[in-house]
Amino acid sequence: MPAGTQAGGYFGAVRFAPASPDSGGQVNLNPSVASLILLTVPGNFVEKLDITDFSVQQDGKTGDSFTSTNGLQATIRFENKGSVQSGPFGKISVKKGNQVVFQTDFNNNNPREVILPDSARRWDVPLKLKKPAGITDLWGFGEYTVYATLTYGKNNTSFNVSKPFWIVPTEFIIMLIVVALLLVAIGVGIWLFVRNRRRRQVIKHFRGNK
Repeated sequence: MPAGTQAGGYFGAVRFAPASPDSGGQVNLNPSVASLILLTVPGNFVEKLDITDFSVQQDGKTGDSFTSTNGLQATIRFENKGSVQSGPFGKISVKKGNQVVFQTDFNNNNPREVILPDSARRWDVPLKLKKPAGITDLWGFGEYTVYATLTYGKNNTSFNVSKPFWIVPTEFIIMLIVVALLLVAIGVGIWLFVRNRRRRQVIKHFRGNK
């Protein structure tokens, strides 16, 4: 490295493109490929990641409640406010009460995906909730919480974040509507029965006084 280079993360790319054998120049309109190069100059650099979004999505829509367990994903967005590239890693899990229904590693591949200085990056992690054996299709109903335990940097700085969400299956909603309509019908029937009974008693009372 040149003398006096400031400590921190640097990146560049080696680009490969076809060239004409005759002129030695680059051929236009031809594809090229590039290999990204990351390096770190040792010294007093700053490592700082912030989580700017931690949410649950289904089919690209963020929400707090969903009608099924299909297509769920946890979205994590990091912003690198430091001076060196950093690759967070850890575990993501989902619990229903005290029962773990999903768990996976996050960015534990080698090499890890990194976030460059003064930039942001988002990860979408599929949440494939496991269905216990012998349970009906309404098993998913209830409150869940997705947890993320993440670490980055040479000092192993850690994040612990969580996000609750609800699964309310369509079948359960339909069942609630049917039950509500039945209760309303029963209530109206009882009210009509009491009103008619009182009316008959009043009519009988007047007829008896004549």
